[in-house]
Amino acid sequence: MIEKPYFRDKEMKAYDSLGFVPFPMSYATTATLEFSHNDWSLAKIAEQVGDKDLSQKLYRRSLNYQTQLEPKSRFMRSRNPDKSWADATIYSEADKWNMSWFAPHDAQGLINLMGGEESFVDHLNRNFEEGYYTLDNECPMNFPWLFSYAGRPDLTMKWVNHTLRKFFKNKPYGVPGNDDWGTMSSVYMWGALGLFPAAPGSGELIINGPLFDKVTIHRSETEKITLEAKNVSQNNIYIQSARLGGESLDQVFVKINDLMNFSLVFEMGESPNDSFGSSGKKPYSVTTEEPAFELVDFTMDKSKVSPNDPVRVSCVVRNKGAVGNYLLEVKDGDKILHSEYFMIEGGKEKELEANIRLYQAGEHSISVENMKELVEVSPTELRLVEALHIEQVVIDPLIDVSEEAKWQVSVKNISGETRSFEPSLFLNDKGVENKTVLKLEPGQEQRIEGSFSVDGFKGFQSIRLNHGPNTKFKVYEDQEETLVVHYDFETEGKDVADRSGFENHGIVRGELDWVVGKKGQGIQLIDGHISIPRSASTEIAGDNLTMLAWYKPIDQKGTAPLITKGGFHMLKLNGKRQLKFAAGSWGRGQCFFNSKPKEDNMRQPKWMEEWTHFAGVKDASHIRVIVDGRERNRLDHNGPIKNSEFEWQVGGNQEHPQGRVAQGILDEVRIYAGSLSEEEIRDIMEGVK
Repeated sequence: MIEKPYFRDKEMKAYDSLGFVPFPMSYATTATLEFSHNDWSLAKIAEQVGDKDLSQKLYRRSLNYQTQLEPKSRFMRSRNPDKSWADATIYSEADKWNMSWFAPHDAQGLINLMGGEESFVDHLNRNFEEGYYTLDNECPMNFPWLFSYAGRPDLTMKWVNHTLRKFFKNKPYGVPGNDDWGTMSSVYMWGALGLFPAAPGSGELIINGPLFDKVTIHRSETEKITLEAKNVSQNNIYIQSARLGGESLDQVFVKINDLMNFSLVFEMGESPNDSFGSSGKKPYSVTTEEPAFELVDFTMDKSKVSPNDPVRVSCVVRNKGAVGNYLLEVKDGDKILHSEYFMIEGGKEKELEANIRLYQAGEHSISVENMKELVEVSPTELRLVEALHIEQVVIDPLIDVSEEAKWQVSVKNISGETRSFEPSLFLNDKGVENKTVLKLEPGQEQRIEGSFSVDGFKGFQSIRLNHGPNTKFKVYEDQEETLVVHYDFETEGKDVADRSGFENHGIVRGELDWVVGKKGQGIQLIDGHISIPRSASTEIAGDNLTMLAWYKPIDQKGTAPLITKGGFHMLKLNGKRQLKFAAGSWGRGQCFFNSKPKEDNMRQPKWMEEWTHFAGVKDASHIRVIVDGRERNRLDHNGPIKNSEFEWQVGGNQEHPQGRVAQGILDEVRIYAGSLSEEEIRDIMEGVK
């Protein structure tokens, strides 16, 4: 199986050679993580059949997922073949929030890479608290149970209960995402029972609060397992105590064999019981050791500075334990000046460097752990305009004329003395009266926010605070005015001009030609695509999205991605007969239209031979596909769409960078952050608008 891979041969060969699947190969990061888990599964089999050498080799390979963990962000990221971090990350049917905790066979190793139990819990909890976690595919299925590996079974109980009640409904389409032969449904069944095989093949089940008061599982006519939850309810979701076969259970997991012909009884309550699971026994993990960091040395490159001058901090840290992520915290007294993670291998020393800036005049005691150095800051005189660093105003790029515009901006005093100033908002370079006086201490940063009515405004506007940089935004009244990308391909060059006004100019990647298009000049994709750099206006989330494109195939084979944002938002042809529009997720929010040949004796539909106008629309209630100005299919889709880390591409797909190219001519590509009607799309198609 190792020497002669039969699935994804190119990716597996790269994995064998490098220890990871490099960018830009298909599924680079996802494939690396899944191949690592496959190696562990094979290692278990090799171990069972007595092949010790092979099992040890495979156990070592099962840790290859660690190559993808980028220390500073603590997310899984793709690497280039030279092991440097790639500019983009390629996942499959996931994003960084739904892929970065996928190492079901090595939870302790993952905890070490995330900076230890407390940091791991905080990082994973953000996934749930801030709404990033989406159970619509296999990758994140075990995530709620991972808290128990880090000493927080209460959070496992909380988020398992939340996941089961939020994502699963007793109605049509009540299973989130693609059920994949019952895989998604099994998550509900396991969770509802109060058990989950977080590391399948380990022989262990993680415990969570069940939904049912009593369940009996009949394994055979003579073997059964009884699960009972006393006092369970919608509010009583926390395990107070557990007994297995009448004996007290003080750990967060059970072995499957121990359940046979025994009853597992939970006492449930409304609040967590911190003593439950306090035995310290941890579930299965390939890695069992933790890092053991020791600060060896700490120095700084300057002892006297002016306010805001950079000071280089250097440290040497030794790790006597397992590979892990060390948090370097540089403090000025009790104030944290710099916080950054660094990966350090077991048994190795590493020199760490960081820059800090000081502001208040006088002597400062700078420390890392228990080591300290002194720095003297000498005062300097600065004009107010030099003393204040004002960032660009943050404001929604598109604002409905009927709504108020909300803005915010950060101001920092980079001088060594207390400064006062009057923040003034400028709309289209006209000052807005403001009687507020802001007083900032040396080095102090403060966020200012406010709102104003856009009634009477129309089209593009600019906003800034005092002498800070301008931010462009647009006030719109109709959905057609939400255009954020418009490529007509009339100008040839390395960049593709954006006519929307937002300056989302496309970058040509690979090989393509400017040729005669539908409306004027178009592009023929040979072995390339157009990348759209990320910007505030293209990070579309909410209820509405519209994509439009003219397309004429030229020897099209396979999938033709017209406009995509990874697998998250897609307007594409699946083969010769199917149009697919997806908005906002994997496995949900997908609408298809299957075309027929234009005549009975023809083998392919007309859109494989001539220009066709394709459109996909998402609104608050539906997603729709529209071909040549006519709606061809719609699907109920309630709720807002989410954004993703992928970049927008025309003619390609960042999630699938190889082998998926629109081999034809594209013209008049448009992306709207609104939902256009069938009539509006038809008018655009016919050149009326």
